[in-house]
Amino acid sequence: MGELSKALFNTKVGRYRFIMFLVTDDNIEYADEITTINEINSLTNRSNALTAEVKRELFTDNHAINILVYEFIKETSKSDAKLYRPSNLTAKTHLEKSKIIPILK
Repeated sequence: MGELSKALFNTKVGRYRFIMFLVTDDNIEYADEITTINEINSLTNRSNALTAEVKRELFTDNHAINILVYEFIKETSKSDAKLYRPSNLTAKTHLEKSKIIPILK
């Protein structure tokens, strides 16, 4: 089980957001919605640090940043966190409330 799953299953009651930043010079097509924590775990390398190889890459005009926001809700102490869809908040609002917007400017 991934670190994200552990964090969401063993946490207090409340709402949580997972924000994924995809920086690439490739075109990305989003075919399907992600609906489970396991699907999110499959996209992450379970690390919050960039690899040395990624750190050496140059950011060019061909690169784009895609930001994916997933909101989870844990309703009781005995329940698992579940993907909350649709969110009442826009992606921009999530970034503002998490105080990420000023960092991106």
